[in-house]
Amino acid sequence: VFHALEQSLQKMSGRDRYCCLMFDEMSIRENLHFNRSLTAFSTKEEMIVQYLKEVLDACQNAGLKVVATVCDMGANNVKALKLLGAFRRKPSMGIKSWIFLKDGKPPFLHPPPSQNGWLIDITAAQHVWRTLKDLGFEYLHTQNLNQDPLENTFGAIRLNCGSNNNPTGGQFVDALKTSIINGLALQNWGKLIVRMMVLLFWIIYNRF
Repeated sequence: VFHALEQSLQKMSGRDRYCCLMFDEMSIRENLHFNRSLTAFSTKEEMIVQYLKEVLDACQNAGLKVVATVCDMGANNVKALKLLGAFRRKPSMGIKSWIFLKDGKPPFLHPPPSQNGWLIDITAAQHVWRTLKDLGFEYLHTQNLNQDPLENTFGAIRLNCGSNNNPTGGQFVDALKTSIINGLALQNWGKLIVRMMVLLFWIIYNRF
């Protein structure tokens, strides 16, 4: 997969190689499947960190330039990002002063968790833009900083499992490989964002 990706990147300009890496979890049905290579791992967040490092190294070796990661605010994801050294930057005062109003009055004594999530997302987007602007970019499509392509990949995997909404680990691996062979990840450069998110799961589940 990375070899094919490296070949595709040779046809792309240096600017088109900048990307973000997405990761998420998917419901997998309980199934008895012993994998000796996984017996040495401990906590979930440590596994996420290990796989992220593997994917980032492989992407950089292939010629990609990852400027950000995209994930939800699940507890294990947050813990993993902290282990990687990520921290919450101080948001601008304009955003931090936002409040929720209901019938003209603040309905909450303390800011709801969703507001903290917004602060993190907006601050992160501002940081990504500053980074890209310094590299010569003139604009940033913030609509692309989401997990929709990843969810679409999950949909393709479920479809290849016979519309199975809760596949087993083995079925997930087979469906993912089928999707890759059918061209989900290896079409033109416009599919790069789809290709990126597939790589993480390829490394994780290719161990089965």
